[in-house]
Amino acid sequence: LVLFPVVLLVFYSFSVNSPAEPLRLGLDAWQHAVDNPLIVSSVFNTIKLLLSIHMISFPVAIAIAWVLACSDLPGRHAIEFMFWISFFMPTLSVLLGWIMCLDPEYGVFNTLLKMLPFVERGPFDIYSFWGIVWAHLVSHGITVKVMLLTPTFRNIDSTLEEAAQVCGAGRLATLARIIVPVTMPAIVAILLLGIIHALQSFEIELVLGPPFGFYVFSTQVYTMIGQEPPDFAAASVLA
Repeated sequence: LVLFPVVLLVFYSFSVNSPAEPLRLGLDAWQHAVDNPLIVSSVFNTIKLLLSIHMISFPVAIAIAWVLACSDLPGRHAIEFMFWISFFMPTLSVLLGWIMCLDPEYGVFNTLLKMLPFVERGPFDIYSFWGIVWAHLVSHGITVKVMLLTPTFRNIDSTLEEAAQVCGAGRLATLARIIVPVTMPAIVAILLLGIIHALQSFEIELVLGPPFGFYVFSTQVYTMIGQEPPDFAAASVLA
């Protein structure tokens, strides 16, 4: 069920004819993918977006998960439960809510700031690269990592922390030199899962990207299939 459509995807990436013509194979679609600046830019946009999301979300998620699992923070179990609630919230619904908050014209935050006498234009713009990054962070970018890292930190032998404190290490030193190295295999696995989850993201980029000409893997494939005539070969190459 998984391999058969993937094999077909690879096979049809070598098709050089339109859907109504007899099948002919060649490398034209791959050459087109290499030469097309839109496809090349979508590759770089995807990489840039992934780096930005994970360079921000991973340190934040590690800190939050460590506090939830290894401290006596009041209400930590309720906070952890709220991350689960956030995980099950539909991405599109959360995104529409943030558009109402950060739209450059009618967003609530911009409207409130423009009431100040020295502010003529709202500073927030959800239709931008950093707007897309923010939408990822507040939807599932941090949530998934916190959900997976918290049980990992909770299952660490507490004697390791106690030994570090006896040796004079503070909280941050214990986190950086003991907790993170011990959990590194789990952290790497969670990082890979987060990268895959971000790669398959579609709704955020589709809604926020086109107004300022920003396309990634998924939206570029969608655009190629939806255009007239559809470019199935180039879409298959990118997929």
